[in-house]
Amino acid sequence: MQSAKKAVSREAFTASAAGLRFLVEPEPWFRIFARNIGDLFRKAPPPVWISSAPGQYWPDALVHRPVAWKAARQSFLGHALVIMAIYALNLAWLNQPQVLPQMPPNQTVVHYQVSEYLSSVNV
Repeated sequence: MQSAKKAVSREAFTASAAGLRFLVEPEPWFRIFARNIGDLFRKAPPPVWISSAPGQYWPDALVHRPVAWKAARQSFLGHALVIMAIYALNLAWLNQPQVLPQMPPNQTVVHYQVSEYLSSVNV
């Protein structure tokens, strides 16, 4: 059963959410779909007109960093050890001796003497 506090908070939330609107309203899905299909058959747009000269390349923008092979080997070794440890623990868990319940003997009793256990009844 809901408490009154939860019911009030839900009503307040729905009332406040009803007035919310996106800043940019999305276009209808069919218009976007039709435009995408049309783009498949149109030729490429003309190149962009640029009014400024190309900029100078800064040689220090790209820093040469060689591959850290030592760290990669350490990571590979660590991951391999963890995987082998998980596999070994799994094998140790699966190879534990298990006690199986003994099944009762599957023999039928054909005949037994009642006189062995009970005395005779005389009426």
